[in-house]
Amino acid sequence: MSFEVVHGEKRPRGLEQIMKSQIRVEGRIELKTPAKRILETSARCFMTEVERTEAEVTMRGTVTTRVIFIDETDMYNSEERTDSFTEKVNLQNHETITSVAPMVHVMETRHNDAGGGMVDVINVIELVMMGLVTREVRFVADLRGDVECRRETVALPSFGAQMTSRFEIEETIDLDKDCDGVLGTDIVAGLRDVIIGDGKVVLKGVMSANVISVRAGGVHAEVREFDFSKTLTHRDLGIDDKMTGRITVGAVTMRTDNRERPQLTVVAELIFVGYTVTTETAESITDAFSYTNALDFVRGTAQTTSVLPQHNSVLEVEGNLTMPANAPFITRICSVSGARVSGTNIVVATDRATVEGMITAQIVYECEERGIHIHTVNVPFSVATRVDGLTTAHNVALSVTVLACRVKARRGREIMVDARVAISLSGVSNVETAVVTDITLGAEIPRDTSAILIYTVLDGETLWDVAKRIAVPTAEITGQNPEMGENLKSGDKIFIYRQHVINF
Repeated sequence: MSFEVVHGEKRPRGLEQIMKSQIRVEGRIELKTPAKRILETSARCFMTEVERTEAEVTMRGTVTTRVIFIDETDMYNSEERTDSFTEKVNLQNHETITSVAPMVHVMETRHNDAGGGMVDVINVIELVMMGLVTREVRFVADLRGDVECRRETVALPSFGAQMTSRFEIEETIDLDKDCDGVLGTDIVAGLRDVIIGDGKVVLKGVMSANVISVRAGGVHAEVREFDFSKTLTHRDLGIDDKMTGRITVGAVTMRTDNRERPQLTVVAELIFVGYTVTTETAESITDAFSYTNALDFVRGTAQTTSVLPQHNSVLEVEGNLTMPANAPFITRICSVSGARVSGTNIVVATDRATVEGMITAQIVYECEERGIHIHTVNVPFSVATRVDGLTTAHNVALSVTVLACRVKARRGREIMVDARVAISLSGVSNVETAVVTDITLGAEIPRDTSAILIYTVLDGETLWDVAKRIAVPTAEITGQNPEMGENLKSGDKIFIYRQHVINF
């Protein structure tokens, strides 16, 4: 008999975490006026360049550290320094990695007064690298010859090319009339929604500015939030595609204007890094039988990815804590800075996720004796959010950004923390689909020379099962048994009449 196996092959791409590590970036800040006391330090970082050879990735970035201090003249002052860092990573199985995207954030900032107007700073940075990993899926796409085949369409979700876009958001903030100056502005941003359609991606989010200023002889912090919407063009984006990605803050510039009313203009570069997810389809053979020979199947599994649409939300987080017994009595919270989330954990349930973590922030406060004190607060939190389609089988990638952190003192000893966090949650689950990877021709089936074949349907058998068992095409069975319905019943009789040529 003529017999030909036609193989098919697909190469879908999955998004995987390739590497996660921590690096230290050290620097020394020279103060223009020596510090009598350092009040707080904060830092921001972002990636400036990613260069890849075949098996190595070189990442370059910057860390900007701000120091707020009281100088020798009892004035509040601040200085900034930007340090560069370079990190190299060797890629394992680099031939399967199509592209990479690193993400960085500052986990911790420490300082040490080195004397002589010098401050040593150490930033601990977490570096996570995601990559598009190609997976080969090989299957039997078609079978030609005296055979009958059963086919099905297999869905193979595949991540597309990386999409990186930088854009600026400019906002003007009215300051109090008695503002004597701005020491610094911490900018963060988070997504509320990602809308896809008509070759475009619409990002809706919120940008938060924590302005640290000097007025009435003291340090004050004020949080302002601004909604933004940005439309990005993506020519290859289909209406049924998905998008998963993160937004971070790059360079920040600010300028003040005191001509009429004190104003602060902030220009923030926002960086969106995302991936499209397109579902490819492939038709493969799931079963087959020959009319003349047995068929030997080689079966395997194709590992594909089920992608959950990214969930973005802005949630309120509250917490309380009591100051140590030896801490001075608080009369006023001056400022809050460096708010970040650490120790995140996610508990996944059906259509629901509970995010746990610790909000860490540095507060500057004034005590009854008018002294200025510094304290680091650590507030645990747990917040639940509904995520349609989420299951316990999903591997979840989570990003939590503190948009705003407000701290109030109560009864001098208790601290109440009210924060707003932006959560971006995406999930993938590995799905193993059974596929036929090869078929070979087996032994010849003994020919039945009887003029009529009568077959009794067994319990649970379908038309395909019967046809395969007796090696007769399904069309011939239905053609010779027109009274037979779609649903076979146990005990039904099937009659197959064979034509014989009689020579005289």
